[in-house]
Amino acid sequence: MQFPADQLSSANLCLVSAVIQGHTTTGRVGPVQTPVSHQLYVYLIERPPLIASLLERFSLAAYQFRPEGPNRFWFNDGEGIQGILTLLYQDRTNRIYYLDGYYEGSIFPRLYAKATVFMKIESVTVPDNASAAQTWLVSYIQLDDSLMAGLIRMLRPLVGDAMTRKLTRGFDITNQLAALIAKDPNRVAQEAALIPGLPLESLQSFQSAIDSVASHLPTPPVFAAP
Repeated sequence: MQFPADQLSSANLCLVSAVIQGHTTTGRVGPVQTPVSHQLYVYLIERPPLIASLLERFSLAAYQFRPEGPNRFWFNDGEGIQGILTLLYQDRTNRIYYLDGYYEGSIFPRLYAKATVFMKIESVTVPDNASAAQTWLVSYIQLDDSLMAGLIRMLRPLVGDAMTRKLTRGFDITNQLAALIAKDPNRVAQEAALIPGLPLESLQSFQSAIDSVASHLPTPPVFAAP
């Protein structure tokens, strides 16, 4: 798969290149189909704090996101990973992310790492001529601890995929949320209205974004009284 890394600024290209050239492990996820339009899927991934609030409302995950500047967020996945997520590049079908943070669990000590995630989003047609978003993720992870990095390289066939799944879990949870929106958009809209502190403008924007989903749901059958 090809990604437009040549569109990155010199500084961002250096960040990405350093991770790729010195990566500890790499992995790929996808293609994954999510039953919402390309437009709605992009709307969701561009608003990490909204995603985190909805995930909490539906008890899907305990993510936290806090804006730290344009296209830059502090995040906590609720399972040991914290750091800064930066969107380096975006166009209609591509996203390039850079992560700088750490993982702290019950088995491993605090492990500091950097990662680059390439994401591709395409619109596809599924049965019944419905529209869906199809995504791929390619990740490169570089541990700062040389001893642990060497160990993980030796065990890459066993732990490489696990690290990729852990890193990209946020995208997987977003796919689950999108599937929930496709199944019951009105319920999701109602839960969004209950999010504390959500600005009215954001709520109206979200409602507009999912209205198209509701309009394409099949109409329930009408049964005549006997």
